Amino acid sequence: MRKKKTTSADKTRKALEIAGKLPALSGEELPDVARRLGVTEKELIRLAETLSMCGLPPYTPDALFDVYIDENNRIHARSPVGLLERPVQLSGAEGLALLLAGRAAAGARTPALSSALEKIRAAMNPAKLDAADRAAKSLDIAPETGGLEPLLDTISSAAADSVKLEMEYFTPSRGKVASRVVRPYGLIYNVDRWLIVGWCEMRGETRVFRADRVKSARATGEKFERPPGFDLETFRRDEMFKHIERTIPVRLRFSGGAAGWACGRWPERARSDNDGSISVEFRADRLENIVGMILSLGPEAQVVSPPELKALVAAAASAALSLYKQIAEKQA
Repeated sequence: MRKKKTTSADKTRKALEIAGKLPALSGEELPDVARRLGVTEKELIRLAETLSMCGLPPYTPDALFDVYIDENNRIHARSPVGLLERPVQLSGAEGLALLLAGRAAAGARTPALSSALEKIRAAMNPAKLDAADRAAKSLDIAPETGGLEPLLDTISSAAADSVKLEMEYFTPSRGKVASRVVRPYGLIYNVDRWLIVGWCEMRGETRVFRADRVKSARATGEKFERPPGFDLETFRRDEMFKHIERTIPVRLRFSGGAAGWACGRWPERARSDNDGSISVEFRADRLENIVGMILSLGPEAQVVSPPELKALVAAAASAALSLYKQIAEKQA
């Protein structure tokens, strides 16, 4: 009998279940905790890494899960106060934030997400729903599909049927379009860009292609077999970012509680300044991708360079402030 494939919903339910139990087992050895929770040590380590990036708005360090494994192989966990104790009943502001986040992630092209967003919309106050729609439009967070829709449908169908594609693809480094045969594994929506994951027969390896650089694509009708155990979500989490070129140098400065958080996130890049703050330098592929992280840390995160990132953060903060002023005026 074939083993039932684990779905994203199954993984989410399991993660929520473990997140609720983990703090009570804080301080115990990793193998014992994994055994009691019914997962492998590797799965528990991955969950701990994921939980450390989850928490409550505005996602400041004190509002995130604090999960780590010490030098004695003991796992320590603390959940943000009130996160797992209160009933699942969203305030108006939380519903608005969830709807906006869902709209931004709608590129996942999954029926489950679409259904969830419709349920949220049906339960929201009409005035707040109108504000959410205006905010989505003003902040430009809806997935960019536009003229790509027919192409995305072709790629999705080919991936679902395990049929090879012949693509005309533009490579900027060469400045020309070349034909290549690709075995498509699926599509990934990364913030505001569609990416195609598949085996490139010309290169002889798994590659990530930008959909907006595909001039044309057609299914060849020739079938292929996926690599055993290949999982698109696992690839997105563990491998995808190795294939994305990062060219923009960024420097940030962190103070207060955010300084410790920055040291934990970039242990090899964090540098102490004379005033006690922490500076971090890294490269990004798109400045827009890190605006939300900077805003979530409030005044404890400062952009040193480049100037373009400072302008993006200021514009996003101004747009958010304007939105909440409108909401407050309507509620007054």
